Amino acid sequence: MSRAAEAFKLRKEVRQAQQQGQAAATGRFGRGEDGAGEAHDTLQTQPQVAVKNLVPVKMDGNFNLGPMLARKVQASEYYRSLRQLTTTAPQLVDEVRHNVRSLDPWLKTSSGDAGTAFCALYRLCELRPTRKQLSGMLTQQGAPFVRALGFLFVRFVCPPDQVWDWLRPFFMDDEQFRPLMEADKPWTMGLWLESLLVEHKFAGIVLPRFPYTVDEDLRVRVGGLRAERARFARNLSERDRFVVGAKIEALYADDGKWYDAEVMGPGQTSNSFLVRYTAYGNEEEVSLGAMRQPGAADLENGLENVSEKGSGAFAPTHTIQRI
Repeated sequence: MSRAAEAFKLRKEVRQAQQQGQAAATGRFGRGEDGAGEAHDTLQTQPQVAVKNLVPVKMDGNFNLGPMLARKVQASEYYRSLRQLTTTAPQLVDEVRHNVRSLDPWLKTSSGDAGTAFCALYRLCELRPTRKQLSGMLTQQGAPFVRALGFLFVRFVCPPDQVWDWLRPFFMDDEQFRPLMEADKPWTMGLWLESLLVEHKFAGIVLPRFPYTVDEDLRVRVGGLRAERARFARNLSERDRFVVGAKIEALYADDGKWYDAEVMGPGQTSNSFLVRYTAYGNEEEVSLGAMRQPGAADLENGLENVSEKGSGAFAPTHTIQRI
């Protein structure tokens, strides 16, 4: 199977999981055929669940958090309480929704205890969520730290070549939150996600390194987000033109080219749509910034200038750094 075909297959699986995971976003998180309501522990995670339903991971014994932070998590009273009180991913999500208020890795204590979010992340890695459970977390509007925990799971332990496909629908997400207690201003969820790709550390914690080929691919993809953000800002004022059945042109993620498409319905976020590519029949979820009206190609040359100026909603795109 070609790389493009593998990427398309993965995106289709992610989109299907996101559709199934909508039950989570409306408060009906997790119980069902995936076995989410059953108890499991660290060594025997959801044994009744087929492996294909679990999110694929690539991690070391510390869940890629580094030995120091992992030791602090294991010594934390909060983490120990999580092990006793949360034996399923839905239980952990409920705990995070009510008690996690920042993503700081460390508490400001004399002993430098691990922060609540990273204790929860460590526990989530132990519980191994299903695709449906993780997608439910990522789409849970109004609960930014539940979403952020899911995104950190993707960034820290998902295989590097699958990270983009998990994050792709959310780069234009405009939900605002303060990731760190001392953040001087709110971030949009989309810009924070972009920072997880382009920075090699988050709040002083080294992020897992991308292999060279993945890193090079991400350089190109992240570079395209600048034009997409500018296009997004323009399309936002014309949103009512992108109705079900509208004939448009949509950007195809694999080759970065535009194709004739039709709007099929809303996507998993407030700023995305499900489209069908006319010539090929395949359906993809794309952001508002990856769509344009037919014949709008002559306007594309001006987008880079617009994005260079920036706006109140969007910051400049960074450059990916290597460790």
